[in-house]
Amino acid sequence: MKKSLFITIFLTLWSLSLPDPAGSSDWIFIGKSKVGNLSVFIDKESIIQISEDVVKSCQKFSYVKPISLSNHQKSVYAVVACREWNCDEAKYNNLQLTFYYADGTKETENYQYALWHYVRHDPPEFDLFEYVCTQE
Repeated sequence: MKKSLFITIFLTLWSLSLPDPAGSSDWIFIGKSKVGNLSVFIDKESIIQISEDVVKSCQKFSYVKPISLSNHQKSVYAVVACREWNCDEAKYNNLQLTFYYADGTKETENYQYALWHYVRHDPPEFDLFEYVCTQE
């Protein structure tokens, strides 16, 4: 019992010492996944109208516990995604993804010709889409 309590306290203190993804951005809470293991935030100042139908923004996906992603060897606790949104067609593509790992390191991937993905009508992805595409 004492050992599990010690481990829980240690992991909690350790996770609080991890750097905040994307540093000093002013993140606005958008919503959580249905299961509650993922919270989504947006940097409101990053929202830029590119054309009549296309908007750029950066958002943070923060996991309650670090997760394993199939294409990464390390556990991920947050991802900052800079995306283009086609508000008319309800699509997005990733321009840049920064993965924040549980060991305190990070890795950024840039996409020059990213694939467009349809927005899923589930929270928090649809909530994020609606927020970005209704800003003036």
